[in-house]
Amino acid sequence: MKRLIFLFIAVVTIISCSIEEDYNTFIVTNNSSEEIYIAFDFDNSVISSFEDSSLESSRVIQSMSSSLFSVDESVFSGNTDLTLIIISKDVYDTNSWQDIVDNQLFDERYDLTLSELRELNNEIVYN
Repeated sequence: MKRLIFLFIAVVTIISCSIEEDYNTFIVTNNSSEEIYIAFDFDNSVISSFEDSSLESSRVIQSMSSSLFSVDESVFSGNTDLTLIIISKDVYDTNSWQDIVDNQLFDERYDLTLSELRELNNEIVYN
């Protein structure tokens, strides 16, 4: 419970800090009982061309926690979509990136415009 309170305070503090107007933030919340790995790109719905960002520990979200991401709002120019995939950490750790992509071993996939992301209150929740 203390961890959830700390997380809530941290998220509120980060969001309430003044972020330059040309940046958009979004939160990915993991309500599942296992760690998840996320990968995302803009205006690129072809998952096979995503980089394997395995060195980015910020892409791993612990069970029952959230991560905040800040992106330059210009990446949403026009009708650009955010494509985000969620993969269980177990699947990520036991398969090659190529196998994950080729066999679509991801748990969730989102293709969202900026307005659709805002309709979700800039939060993607994984259960």
